[in-house]
Amino acid sequence: MPTIKDVASEAGVSIATVSAVINGTRPVSDATRRRVEAVIQRLGYQPNRMAQGLKQGKSRIIAYILPSVTNPFFPSMLKGVEDIAYEADYSVLVCNTEMEPRRINRYSQLIREMQIDGVIITSPGLGVIHELVGCLNQRGITSIVLHGPRSIESVDRVLVDDEECGYLASSYLAQEGHGKIGFIGVCGSTTSWLRYQGFVRGLHSFGLKASEEYVCLGEGFSQQEGHRLGRILLDNQASPTGIVAANDLMAIGLWEAVLEAGLHVPEDVSLIGIDNTLAALLRPRMASVRIPTYEMGRAAAKQLLARIDGSAKGPPMTICLQPELVSGSTITALR
Repeated sequence: MPTIKDVASEAGVSIATVSAVINGTRPVSDATRRRVEAVIQRLGYQPNRMAQGLKQGKSRIIAYILPSVTNPFFPSMLKGVEDIAYEADYSVLVCNTEMEPRRINRYSQLIREMQIDGVIITSPGLGVIHELVGCLNQRGITSIVLHGPRSIESVDRVLVDDEECGYLASSYLAQEGHGKIGFIGVCGSTTSWLRYQGFVRGLHSFGLKASEEYVCLGEGFSQQEGHRLGRILLDNQASPTGIVAANDLMAIGLWEAVLEAGLHVPEDVSLIGIDNTLAALLRPRMASVRIPTYEMGRAAAKQLLARIDGSAKGPPMTICLQPELVSGSTITALR
């Protein structure tokens, strides 16, 4: 395999000149640049980016820490991050943590060893995540929260207006004439709590009140929990005619519970999810509130790279993107 020394010898220049042509670290005459580039192409020389990073203190790699690659909510964000990184000639190290502290700690060590330039964090507010951010700050490694823990305020954050998500969902049901509207969400989750607050605000805007008997909270944003909570709601003698699920996965589980109860969607129970990841794939199409995940990923990567190159200055900032309602066939009008 040809080395940078081989390129320099063949082109009749110094190794420093070849490095300058490759990295753009200092001006080189057009004639010399063309000669070096021609030799690089003829020999098939490939620069060792890792070695360059260790030498220069820059790897041109960013890490993206996310909870699970199997949850359809996150790949769209990842694509947004990767598209911006690719345009800027950066690579992305994907750190799939499954929310396990041991995995997070292992990735934290890898980030330090590889001299990663920056880190995007999409993860619940676990204690180990807070420790990671503190460690990154101490080492001067730029980080940004992307739809992650709002309790971290020492770095930039890219979030969605989760309260507006809940507001749009409950308002949709209310304007279609539903008066008994339920909510299933996740206990201890700030995201779920904000969506519930918006849910309540949406009901109030139509003169309705949230009823405790129509609210069920579970352990996670999973299809299984949506199914379990749905069965609890539907077992009530006065079950709701419309239900808001805190995300699409829970809504699908809820849908299964409705069918198992011998009921139909939307004739007996109308339902709506939040995030619009799976809703568009279902037939009939499930109503949902779209979260601009791809756009959020792009915004986070742009802001991170701007911090890395110094074009973004000042105290940590929060970028909040807005959701939008996507109508579907899982809601029927009672008006």
